[in-house]
Amino acid sequence: MDKQITSLKKRFDSLTEQEIRVFTVIQRVSQELDRPVLYREIAKEMQISQSSVRDHISELLSKEIPIYKEKTRNNKVLVGIKKELYDLQLASKVINLTF
Repeated sequence: MDKQITSLKKRFDSLTEQEIRVFTVIQRVSQELDRPVLYREIAKEMQISQSSVRDHISELLSKEIPIYKEKTRNNKVLVGIKKELYDLQLASKVINLTF
């Protein structure tokens, strides 16, 4: 598990301040709502455009941050934290190490 934490920490260390904010909003809001979040919910929370959210999500995915996105039938995009991050109880540890 220490290797996983170290690997995740390196990935999180590569994030910009805005990407970290996006990740933490996804984590917090998805836990509050008990479901993945929509781009518009992230945008509203952060007071940025949905296209900016989309760009940040793409960057998070390219940096292999443990999130996922899926399209709904009505073409809305949902974003969430991958289950294995919670299974390993790493989310809070990685965030605490990053800040």
